Amino acid sequence: MKHAKSLFPTLLGLLLLLTAAACKEAQHVDAVPQVAKPLTQFTDTADTTKGYEYMQTNFTCQLNGIRASGQLRIHRDSVIWVSLTKLVELGRVRLTPDSCRAYIKLTNQHIACTYDQLHNDLQLDVDFATVQSVLTGGGSRKALLLVDYDDFDTIDGHELPLSLDITLNDRRFYNNVHLSYSRVVFDLPLSFPYAVPHDTPLLWPPAAQ
Repeated sequence: MKHAKSLFPTLLGLLLLLTAAACKEAQHVDAVPQVAKPLTQFTDTADTTKGYEYMQTNFTCQLNGIRASGQLRIHRDSVIWVSLTKLVELGRVRLTPDSCRAYIKLTNQHIACTYDQLHNDLQLDVDFATVQSVLTGGGSRKALLLVDYDDFDTIDGHELPLSLDITLNDRRFYNNVHLSYSRVVFDLPLSFPYAVPHDTPLLWPPAAQ
C-alpha cells in the first residue's frame, strides 16, 4: 500500500505523472515545500469544453525536473486519454467518469480502480470533471490542486491556455508539473486505444484476500 500511495497522487494530480512515478522519479516528502511562484487556486470548476466534443494536443511536460512528452485526447465528459513518451512510450492512462485505468509499460504493471477507491483508500478527493477542467483551462475546485495558466490562445474559436503549472498540494506528497501544449486540434473524431497484455500484474488496488 505504501507504494500505491506514492503512485496515486501522481496519477490523479495530473495523469501524466503516473509513469514517471513508476520509474521512481516522483518525490515523497514529509512537508510541502514552498512553491517558487504563486499559483491560482480556483474555487469552482468551470466547464471549458462547451462548444466542442473532441480535443487533441501534443504536449511537453516537466515533472520535478524530469522532461517528457506525449499526447492528450479528450472526448468531452466521456474519456480522457494520455500517452506519455520519452524516446519510447512509457505508458497510457484512460479515465472515464467512473473508472481510472493506467498501464505502465516500463514495468508491465497496470492500475484499475474507481474514484471511490481513491477517496476511501487514499483520501484523494479527485473526480473526472476536475481532471477535465484542469486540463482545459477551467481550474480546480479541489483544494489539493493548485493551477496557474498562461499563454492563452484562441484556436478554431476556442480559448485555451497553452502553458499550465499544476501542483498537487498534499501534506504527504508534493508534485509539480509544467505542461506546454502544441498542435491543438478540435472536433476531429478520435480513438482512445487502451489495452493491457494478458496476465499483466495489477499494481493497485491489491487483490482481495
